[in-house]
Amino acid sequence: MAAWRIVPGQALQHRCWDGTAVLYNDLSGATHQLDEAALALLLDLRDGLLGAGDLADPALLPLLDSLRQLDLIEPA
Repeated sequence: MAAWRIVPGQALQHRCWDGTAVLYNDLSGATHQLDEAALALLLDLRDGLLGAGDLADPALLPLLDSLRQLDLIEPA
């Protein structure tokens, strides 16, 4: 699936250092350690900077699936 969105209710509260981000999941109460690429993807999704064409890149599928499993994104 090429269309994704941030799960409603996620504020994407995070802190970054040394190429790593710690992100708080508002819905589950869990914290997740992400790399800069994953955080950048989440923030770009939140800000509407990525379209379906951008997300159709097969190289992104593992990252998108990982973020979906963390309940941070969902199919749009």
